[in-house]
Amino acid sequence: MKWMKAADACSYLGGISAKTLYAAVKRGDLRAARIGAGRNFLFCEAWLDEYATESTVARAYAT
Repeated sequence: MKWMKAADACSYLGGISAKTLYAAVKRGDLRAARIGAGRNFLFCEAWLDEYATESTVARAYAT
């Protein structure tokens, strides 16, 4: 299992902004492991893949 910090997770997801990443966590669309206080999260590669797949499918059916 590979873990990433927020900056690496943003790059992994195609260069999304940190604001978009944290908003997905806040909405419950993306799982993250909280480290300490504040916005210190770790993201599992499998969770990022799941989020990207679900987001793509949702957008495809929305149009």
